[in-house]
Amino acid sequence: MNHFYVVISATLTKFGKVIRRFGKIKYNHCAIAFDEDLKEWYSFARRRHKAVLTGGLMKEHIRRYTLDTKETVSCVIFRIPVSDEKYAELKDIVNRIGSDSEYIYNLLSVLTYPVTKGIVTRKAFTCTEFTVYMLMRTGFIFKRPICTYKPDELAYMLRKYTYFRGNLAEYVTSGHRKKTDYFNDISERDVVESIRNVGRMVKRLPKGRLGNM
Repeated sequence: MNHFYVVISATLTKFGKVIRRFGKIKYNHCAIAFDEDLKEWYSFARRRHKAVLTGGLMKEHIRRYTLDTKETVSCVIFRIPVSDEKYAELKDIVNRIGSDSEYIYNLLSVLTYPVTKGIVTRKAFTCTEFTVYMLMRTGFIFKRPICTYKPDELAYMLRKYTYFRGNLAEYVTSGHRKKTDYFNDISERDVVESIRNVGRMVKRLPKGRLGNM
């Protein structure tokens, strides 16, 4: 028997604060992990702090959450038992998505959520959509399209698996000084990738579907 972890948090980014305010939710970010120390910790998120459109599947670390401040990062962590076979399958899914450059962050789903209730787009996830997808692969049943769920809903659904609730910066004991390019200024490559990702989202949109359909 193994365990699969879901991390739901209130990030310190301006974008995260805007989402929580207008969405009237406590949490705005979801991630998954394969160990309790969060050394194998993944989500769909921006690649650079200053480049929102460069997102994809990211291996997370605590500096992405604290932004090198001492502010509290409110979170709840869920510990879900899975078989050894299912655990291996979930890791394989993450490896396959991570090695496929076609996967991008589903920014259109986030930006249009108040009107569309989310948009399902080919090879694109938001952090919450990715977490719902992974939970579905563990056996959880979701009755609505994955793009329609909010982090607070997942927190409620998973409440019986609660493992930790509090300040994520205190829970994670390593990585606070991890070397990272997350805070680098936007480069020419970031600009090119941003333009490419917008084009990908627009091209894939007709193949998607609105969350409330």
